[in-house]
Amino acid sequence: MWQHFELTDVGIPVKRDGVRLVLTTRDLGVCEKMLCQVKIGVRPLSDEEAWALFILTLDSDQPPSQKLVAEDIVKECKGLPLAIVVMAGSMRGEVEDHVWEATLENLKRPGVLEQSMKESIFPILVHSYNRLDKKKQLCFLTCALYPEDRSIPRQELIELCIDEEVIHEDRRRKMYNEGHRLIDELEKACLLEAYGAGGRGVRMHDVIRDMALHIMNENNAPCMVKSGLGLEDVPDDEEWLPNLQKVSLMSNRIRVVPPSISPNCPQLATLLLSDCFFYKISKRFFQRMQGLKVIDLRRTGITEVPKSVMNLKKLNALVLTLCFKLSRIPSLAKLTSLRKLDLRGCIKIKEVPDGLGMLVNLTYLCLRMTGIKRIPDGVVCKLKKLQHLEADYIAVKGEEVGKLRKLELLHCRFENVNELNEYTRHATTIESYSLVIGAHTDFKYWRLGYACGDKLIYMGEGEYKIGETCHLPRDVTALWIQGYGGTWNISSFMGLEELKALYIEGCDEVSTLSGNEGQPEEPEGQLEERTSPPPGDHCPNLRLLGINGCPKLKHLLVPRHSCSMYLKKLESLEIYHCEELESIIDEEESLTSSTSPLPPDAFSQLQSIQIVNCPEMKNVAGPELLPLLHNLKRIKVGGASNMEEIIAVPSLSPSPPPIPAATSTPFLPLLTMICVGRCHKMKRVLTLEVFMLLPNLQAISVDDCKEMKEVIGGQEESLTSSTSPLPPDAFSQLQSIQIVNCPEMKNVAGPELLPLLHNLKRIKVGGASNMEEIIAVPSLSPSPPPIPAATSTPFLPLLTMICVGRCHKMKRVLTLELFMLLPNLQTISVDDCKEMKEVIGGQELDHGATSSLFSSPIPAVSPGDQLSTRKLNLKLSFLPELESICSWTGLRDLIHVIEISRCPKLKRIEMLDDASPPPSLEEIVLIEEEDGNRDKQWWESLEWVHPEAKTTLEPYVFVYLFRRKIPLRETSRNRQQD
Repeated sequence: MWQHFELTDVGIPVKRDGVRLVLTTRDLGVCEKMLCQVKIGVRPLSDEEAWALFILTLDSDQPPSQKLVAEDIVKECKGLPLAIVVMAGSMRGEVEDHVWEATLENLKRPGVLEQSMKESIFPILVHSYNRLDKKKQLCFLTCALYPEDRSIPRQELIELCIDEEVIHEDRRRKMYNEGHRLIDELEKACLLEAYGAGGRGVRMHDVIRDMALHIMNENNAPCMVKSGLGLEDVPDDEEWLPNLQKVSLMSNRIRVVPPSISPNCPQLATLLLSDCFFYKISKRFFQRMQGLKVIDLRRTGITEVPKSVMNLKKLNALVLTLCFKLSRIPSLAKLTSLRKLDLRGCIKIKEVPDGLGMLVNLTYLCLRMTGIKRIPDGVVCKLKKLQHLEADYIAVKGEEVGKLRKLELLHCRFENVNELNEYTRHATTIESYSLVIGAHTDFKYWRLGYACGDKLIYMGEGEYKIGETCHLPRDVTALWIQGYGGTWNISSFMGLEELKALYIEGCDEVSTLSGNEGQPEEPEGQLEERTSPPPGDHCPNLRLLGINGCPKLKHLLVPRHSCSMYLKKLESLEIYHCEELESIIDEEESLTSSTSPLPPDAFSQLQSIQIVNCPEMKNVAGPELLPLLHNLKRIKVGGASNMEEIIAVPSLSPSPPPIPAATSTPFLPLLTMICVGRCHKMKRVLTLEVFMLLPNLQAISVDDCKEMKEVIGGQEESLTSSTSPLPPDAFSQLQSIQIVNCPEMKNVAGPELLPLLHNLKRIKVGGASNMEEIIAVPSLSPSPPPIPAATSTPFLPLLTMICVGRCHKMKRVLTLELFMLLPNLQTISVDDCKEMKEVIGGQELDHGATSSLFSSPIPAVSPGDQLSTRKLNLKLSFLPELESICSWTGLRDLIHVIEISRCPKLKRIEMLDDASPPPSLEEIVLIEEEDGNRDKQWWESLEWVHPEAKTTLEPYVFVYLFRRKIPLRETSRNRQQD
């Protein structure tokens, strides 16, 4: 189908039950307009499928001498079924080798179609081309100038179409949009295909490219396309026909254009020489190409631009991108038609080319990544048609740039605040800008632009004085302030209504972000001229806020002192290295106030808080802030050496406000993760009362907290209470607990918490040097509350992994009784525990035996039931005192994988000592060190009661050595051969 129609017009009842309509088309737009529910793209055939189709269509036997040539012919069809069928049909009955070889040679020549392909394929494919409008046709033909099978960057293709005037609009943004629309339409017409990561490139099928080249040369405007052919020399003068319109020699190995080559091509408009090895081009080369409009020399090794280029009065675009060796450009004064000059990456260009100010028609100027430090005064102001200026760290005059009324994109540097003010005073609204104020030594601010739009200002350190007025554009979306002196805060920058990201770094005098606590009266004219702060929120759309290295910052907000920043849309808050920071908001005054100074929607969109190296921070969220954090998902705290609690609830004396019951709306309903590190005064992550307010908490991670004693506090009070303070679903979402380098931790979960961890999946403990047990059971005296029997719901029904490392007082990971309560435990990993004697401890239990820890007998569990629920993997390494994995022989029915290294005292593995291997055993892996002998010798020294046990296990034993897993039998065989 080539066009859509209404199905009701022809009486097709597609909405009736059982009626299905299948259509085929070369235009995806037809599918969309026909409201197709499922669109299936037909991809090119694979090599195997293509060969099978060729042989089926050929329908004759081939001599061996022709098979290799035939396979290459099929490959030239690039999986296009129509081309394969046509080629196979045309070769029927051909028995001479030279015919097959000649056909292959013709197919390899770009733009040359076999007669059979011209007659059979061309009429079908060309119909897709003929249905395109003129603009799409020209864009399509432009793609054929690129090498075969190469990805064509969308941006580069659009720029070339603009340079060739295929696309022409009054605004550059309109031209980019039009370019993307043209490419999208060509993709829908199956004449181009998306290629590369993120759809940033396109590719043209080889057969379609041949058709495009054929179309170009059939017209009265011939082209010479020899791109990507590996040429080492420029084609001779004879090949440069006088009526050539376009020449593409891109992606070749040509190094020199000698003086003997001087083509006479007065009509040549486009010359593409990019990605060649050029280091020298004779000035005679361009002398007889006076019609040239586009020259692309990007990514070549030229050291200078030939002077003859500067006489091309019709030249529209000169592209010299990434010519790293280019150091000299002659005067540009004669190129009065030039609209585009791209010098990006020409790092050896140290000065602005002479005559730049004469290019009165210039609309695109890119000087990024050059050696230029500044553009001389009086140059930019002459380029009145300029739409696109990329100068990045190059200094320009603010007034000159501000008066460019057609400017759409601006990347440049202003040497001081006064230049910024001059720009702001004269400029009109533009679509995109990145402005550097002051120094230009720091590249990190560019990441702001990726996250927060395309209007960015970086205020570098050391270039302004206290008392200067700073007029920022009102539509700035990202602002980075570094080293700004004086006692200022964000209230000083009025009305930044579009600001989405704000980073403040190295501002030594800032004590609060909004509000004027402790700040002297502002000098007249400082930052923004004002007599009093304006009402309302200064940054109502701020999403990202980062603060780093502000040593006097005490509170982010001081609500009682003219606070004009409420962060209603803030999503991420990051604070680093603020030595005096005490809190996010000054809560002491807030609590004494009769009314809350913050509106109810302040901080209401905040999702992430990260605090690092702020030693005076007392907590992350206090009573004033806590009720506002409706959308908070992540809390990360590191290096808060004086912090004792993450979340502060009101004091219990004299009469605290009541904490909401778990049945009411929780304070932090979406919080899923808490990470704490290097908080050496913190004894617990959360109290039980606070934990009640966190119904969706999924992960708790604690690292290097020297005084941390428990993850969740308050067990003692709970155990002695007559009524449990916790509802049955209080911990239902917690999935992961990780403890690292917390020497005072005694256990991960105590008896009060254990029954409530319904969704806990992972426990990881490392460096808890005083921990003796992972899970604490009640003491047997005087009278502990009974643990539910195994016949009831297990304590940790979803726990799949326990990892233990560097716990040097721990003698076993689990008791056998607790192991029975973990029906889904799949992995136990133990590493570097010096006192570990057994992995699963306790005496062997007979079926129906009663344990002192359970309120009823442990039920008999058949091996079949165990296998249906889990397969156990054991990873044991560096355990010098380990004597037993588990004495309970029932464990053999669960064991799946055992990895062992450096367990010298383990002399017998009871669960493996039998006439046959365990039913679910997959492998036993010995993790070897470089000599490859220690653990193999340990295996050989193991003691076995059953005489056949070792022999039956050997097929399952592997040695992991040099990142390779080798069967033990092979290593033994190799040792015998040696």
